[in-house]
Amino acid sequence: MKNYPKLCRSHFSLLLCVFALTGCGGSGSSTSAVKVDSPVSTSKATLTPMAALVVPVSMKWGTTSVFALGFNVKDSTGAAAIGVPVSLHTFTNVSLDDGSALDEPVALDQIDNSITDANGMATFSARLPGYMTELLVISSQGSASAKKVITLDGDMPSVSLTLGL
Repeated sequence: MKNYPKLCRSHFSLLLCVFALTGCGGSGSSTSAVKVDSPVSTSKATLTPMAALVVPVSMKWGTTSVFALGFNVKDSTGAAAIGVPVSLHTFTNVSLDDGSALDEPVALDQIDNSITDANGMATFSARLPGYMTELLVISSQGSASAKKVITLDGDMPSVSLTLGL
């Protein structure tokens, strides 16, 4: 307890030095004033009200597009494939391991799926990001399957898939 007053005095001295250095800028050697350039412009920017904005007619506001897609699936004999699953996927043509080109596309993320009806048709109405230009369509039944890359360019005509072994 005898050291308590000495500790308080040393802490007080330290705080006094910090305040003194802070007050004079810390350097203590320079007495000249620092010149500060004035800002380039002191006027406030004029904002255009929303009602006065003129947007070009060609402006595309949407970041997604809706596509109506139809797929006619047939079995290996050419008959309508009934009750066959059909799925839409994003895909890649390069190996995710080493970046080398692949012989055929590989499905990544499934976007949607459907089942063919009594006529072998599977239909989709898909809202997709605007940057997406191609999809991979996969259909399979047992060991027979079909895979096809389609290009998204407006309304899609019906695409035929033939299941093969």
